[in-house]
Amino acid sequence: MKNAPDRPGVRWAVLLAFATGALLLVWASGKWDLGNLQNWTEDPPLNISPTGWFFIFLFSTFITEDLTCIFAGLLISQGVVDFLPATLACFTGIFLGDGALFLIGRYWGRDALQWKWVRKLISPQAEARAERFFKARGPWIILATRFLPGARLPTYFAAGVMRSHPGSFFFYFALAGLAWTPLLVGLAVIVGNQLIPTFESYAAWALPAFLVTGAFLFLSLRSIERLATWKGRQLLKSRFHRWNQWEFWPPFLFYPPVVLYVAWLGLRYRSITLPGLANPGIPLGGFVGESKSDILHSLQTHRPNAIARFICLDSQDASASLETIRQFQSALKQPWPIVWKPDTGERGKGVHILENEEMLKAALSDNPGRFIIQEYIEGLEFGVFYIHYPGAAKGEIFSITDKQLLTVTGDGKSTLCRLILQHPRALSMAPTFLKRFPDAEDRVPQKGETVKLVEVGTHCQGALFLDSTREATAALEQTIRRISEGLPGFHFGRYDLRVPSLEDLKAGQHLKVLELNGLTSEATHIYHPGTPLWKAYGTLFRQWRHAFAIGAINRKAGATPPSLMEVGKALWNHYR
Repeated sequence: MKNAPDRPGVRWAVLLAFATGALLLVWASGKWDLGNLQNWTEDPPLNISPTGWFFIFLFSTFITEDLTCIFAGLLISQGVVDFLPATLACFTGIFLGDGALFLIGRYWGRDALQWKWVRKLISPQAEARAERFFKARGPWIILATRFLPGARLPTYFAAGVMRSHPGSFFFYFALAGLAWTPLLVGLAVIVGNQLIPTFESYAAWALPAFLVTGAFLFLSLRSIERLATWKGRQLLKSRFHRWNQWEFWPPFLFYPPVVLYVAWLGLRYRSITLPGLANPGIPLGGFVGESKSDILHSLQTHRPNAIARFICLDSQDASASLETIRQFQSALKQPWPIVWKPDTGERGKGVHILENEEMLKAALSDNPGRFIIQEYIEGLEFGVFYIHYPGAAKGEIFSITDKQLLTVTGDGKSTLCRLILQHPRALSMAPTFLKRFPDAEDRVPQKGETVKLVEVGTHCQGALFLDSTREATAALEQTIRRISEGLPGFHFGRYDLRVPSLEDLKAGQHLKVLELNGLTSEATHIYHPGTPLWKAYGTLFRQWRHAFAIGAINRKAGATPPSLMEVGKALWNHYR
């Protein structure tokens, strides 16, 4: 069982057994009206053999475990069946059905955890914590959920996904079943039909009441624990800051007005996918899943000195990739550090600064798929949002964002954790930083030592974004326009780049492009601390009006907007 995911024969055997049981269940459901317990108990068919009753009870548990036990108890009270075989049949059906849930989770659940959209909800760290939790408390969870209708299916499936030991699971699962099944059947024998409405009320309220009580106790204890320590109080303050400042709101809370506005523009322009024509030179205009390396290659062929050098590889052949990266580094003035980023990533996810070969080898083993290795560029990082209408003589710099990587400075006494929690800006992103530095509780930076909290200029990773749109100059616009000429069909998007100084940025010289983002990139200057929410929405609304207007011009010139099916397929391929 240890190497279950690598044994497809066992997988198919489990699937075949489950499918066979499902077919038998469908057949049984059609032959007997198992849902009408009242009629069955008042006028049970007497021409069914003990073996027939055994299988009726067994397969009925696949539909409803607890009501089948009650049903069996009612028939026992009328002398239709005997207690022992009826109870054994119910237990057997429960054991097989819920055991199948465990096996399905064990053999297929891990594959689901690798889907991109699942990975966004369940991180590897959260998965590891859940696995440790199940190993430590699995027996008690299994025993408790047997007495909580509604909690069993997700619990047993999760136990399989979290790699609970099969022997331990089935042992404690059998113990719980042997305690619960005779109890419920026996109550039905004693109480009779009165048990059905009583149990239905219990089943409806047991799990919610348990969860509400448990959540109340958990939150109360956690609040008391946090308030009792300086660290706990600072973390509570950090949470308050994140909810009080819209720049830290989660996407589901911040973006609905933007989505509604885009939908309105779609009605106005008679095409919700029209912005996909804003950048005909990029698939879907850069809406989702575009290859960063393809875009950089196009720009590099036209202005090679303006693009940070890079290579694109596939991590499936780690040894070949490692050798290619070594050759790439040999051509660099400074081989370390180097930048690792996924070829189709977004919002800085998966971007790492690799300091040595050990980190590189770890990245090759932990990050499947296509990736980019890019030279590390020293200097200041900016995001420059550029818009150039088709046929216009020149474009417009819509936004400039100064991306500052937060640091803390040691005093020789305070731990890194304390330095983070007492920093006025770092406090807001403290959970992210403390997760990034697992040794923060014990690490004491030396006096004057600077610790960089953020690796890349991404707001969701903790970078400070400042509005520098006022620094736009004609020289910078001309340089951006010349670089953009290397990607025919590009009209709308944000350059992420580094320059030695602000003066170089304003002069449009010595800049190095790290990447170019298309349609769904943002004018990130809106995240400047203290920016009013209404002003941020106003900027994003203007940004989308430009996207639709450019798309309309290209549609008038003969281009066809992408279909909803194309967009849906791209989303599925990117997030699955």
